[in-house]
Amino acid sequence: MTEHRRANKLWKRLNQTYGARFLDQFGPTPSDAWIEAIDSLTDEQVAYGLRKGTRDHPVHPPPLGAFVQACNDMPVAQVAKGPTLQEQLCAYVTLTRRNQLTERQFYAPWTYLYHIGVDPEKPKHLQRTAECVGVRIEHDGESPGHRVMVVDMQMDTEWHNKAMKSFTPGPKPKQKLAVQSLPSG
Repeated sequence: MTEHRRANKLWKRLNQTYGARFLDQFGPTPSDAWIEAIDSLTDEQVAYGLRKGTRDHPVHPPPLGAFVQACNDMPVAQVAKGPTLQEQLCAYVTLTRRNQLTERQFYAPWTYLYHIGVDPEKPKHLQRTAECVGVRIEHDGESPGHRVMVVDMQMDTEWHNKAMKSFTPGPKPKQKLAVQSLPSG
């Protein structure tokens, strides 16, 4: 029983949630497949999967595949994924344009540019997409405006790498998120 503590704890919780319906469908103890699946997940994923699974399946217990999918749907903190494209652009522009930006431009809101699209492979409610493709910094009378595109940043590997090494999460210049749709192609 203690050998599979996490699986047994989940089993007890699912039994409390669904009662006899759960026991009839899955039995009094977790199968090897359930144990293996639960052992491959983090505690946070199991907790998230339990909440999502019981919300998505309020009457009947979720089958193993649906439960594992619910666990794997847990959002990953952005910090674990690394800097967003907007954060990368901010760090890159700060390094590469620092002598060209006035203090007013540096602290004024920057406008991030997005390509709006549709991804038919995703579920209907998630099909609309917005991908950051650049940033625009307005002119201020002293210095011209700047427009830096993600593709240009990524092609400039030397400075992009320096920007990523210098990146630290935290306060940035106040930036407005203006959606400007760019033509495709």
